[in-house]
This record gives sequence, structure tokens and C-alpha cells, in this order.
Amino acid sequence: MAAPWGRGWYWYGHAIAVSKTADDVAGVACDADAMSFNGCVLCDCLDTGVSTPPPCPIVFHGPWVAPAPGYQAQQRDVDTWAQAACAHPGLQLVDDQISRGQLRETLAGFGGAATFPALHAAILDPVDDQVPPDDSARCLAELDHLAVLTRADRMVVLIDADDGTVLHVRSTDRLVSFPRIHAMTPPYAVNVDAAHRIHGMTGLPDVPLTTVWLDEDAIVRVRDADGVELFAAREFRQEAAGHGWQFRNDITGAEVLHSSPVPWSGVDRPRPARLRAEDRPMDIDIYISSVALLRELFTTSMRVKRPVWLY
Repeated sequence: MAAPWGRGWYWYGHAIAVSKTADDVAGVACDADAMSFNGCVLCDCLDTGVSTPPPCPIVFHGPWVAPAPGYQAQQRDVDTWAQAACAHPGLQLVDDQISRGQLRETLAGFGGAATFPALHAAILDPVDDQVPPDDSARCLAELDHLAVLTRADRMVVLIDADDGTVLHVRSTDRLVSFPRIHAMTPPYAVNVDAAHRIHGMTGLPDVPLTTVWLDEDAIVRVRDADGVELFAAREFRQEAAGHGWQFRNDITGAEVLHSSPVPWSGVDRPRPARLRAEDRPMDIDIYISSVALLRELFTTSMRVKRPVWLY
């Protein structure tokens, strides 16, 4: 399944426009998804007496706790209390940021609101700021249906070969990483064209200007500023090398010094040392990260019988 949308990039505060090639969608996006929101489910620790008592009478405005009328001067005390009142900071069991764009496009390919009425009513075109537990159950069932509909498709992913963590999913965005060390050139608008050439940026003397791509054949390719392929491998090592980075294919011995390491997330997570690209059966929870986050919200809502708050 190839999703009919693209993402843009922001790198050190600069908007990066990525032109689409023939197998991608025409046009450029400058924001991954402007239509995003947060969803949270509150715990019941206050109602069950598990939490510490608040510093004053309180009221809830949706997911937000505030001093009751007449106690507004204690807002800071209430904020401090809510963060440490129980094992759930802010009295929230789960709090996730959800992007609507990719989910909307995917659902549209399978009938849109006619096939997924609960998800459209609750998440994509909401008229309320909360999703009751019964609606959460209907939304969760529709996510399961989406997983069945997409099961026959394929996806290409880049993983940490040591623990299997997915680091990048190839949709229409084949671009994995952009130069981390560079000098901007006027007018300070960076563009990567359809031939993979970088415009509006120059490299530093000891660090080549490069980009890293994950292609449909499950091969990772490093290209220089002129779009010339410098390295290609399905499995390789990533190591820091001075001010730059090095990819090395242990099988062929091929290696390249470059400026665009594969990014990873998590403060406590070590830098991935061995990486591998895979073509695997579609897992919609991985392909669209918002699906997994919504599943967590809906499952939690059903378990504790509390609504998902949207904000």
C-alpha cells in the first residue's frame, strides 16, 4: 500500500521541501500534518482515594484541573499537586499526540466515513471534545477492521537489527535523514529535487553533504549533494566518525563517510549500531503511528470506563 500523501521536513528550524519522484505524489508538503491534536484519559485515583488530597477545592474543565471558584489564587498549588498527586502525572493515564492527515487519507481509500463512521465522528470530524467509552469500543473495532483490510499489503521499514525496533517506515517519503551539519545559503530555503540534489545548503570541508533514502526495493542509499549514489546496502553498521558518520557493509566491505545519520528517538535509547531494511507484511499500527496511539487511548478508555478527552 502506498499512501497518497507526503511529509515535509524541519531541520534545525528550517523548512525542508522534498520534491516527489515519479513513484511519489506531485507537490511538496512543508509540515508533516498540520491537523493534529492530543488525546488523554484521566485516572480515577482522586475518586478512589488513591491520590493525595488537593490543596483546595477543585473543578475539572475537560481534562484540566483548576481551583474551584473563590480559590483561583491557588492555581499554581493545584498545578503542582496534579503533577505528583498519584502515579499518573497530571492525573492522566495516557496522553498521546495524534495526526489526522495520514489516517484520513488511508481511510478514504477504503470507503471513508461510510466504512469507518465511528472514527470519522469521533476523531476525524469531531463535534465534541470527548469520546465516551462506548464510542471508544466502536472506534477500536474499526481500527481492527482497517488492520484486516490492509493485511495483504506490504511495507518497507528500516529497523534496529539488534532489537527489531522500527526506526523509519517508507511511505511516499523515501527520505530518511538530512545533513546534520551544514551551512545555509541565501535565501535560506532548502530543497531536495526529484533527482535527489540538495539546493540551498553547503557542506563543511570535512563533512560531505549527503542524504539517506529508503527505497521500495528495501535498500538504503546514501547520495551526495548532486544526487550521486555513494552507498547502497540492505544491512549495515552506523558509527560516529569525527564530525560525520560512517555506514559500513560488513559483507562487501563498502563504507561511506557522510553527514546524515539515521535518526532514533528516546533519551535512554542507545544509538542503533546495526540497521537493516525489510520488506514485510503490512502492520497498520506501525505504518501509521497514530493508529497505535489511538488504539492505546481507546483501550484505556474502555478499561477504566472514562472518556478520551480531545484537546
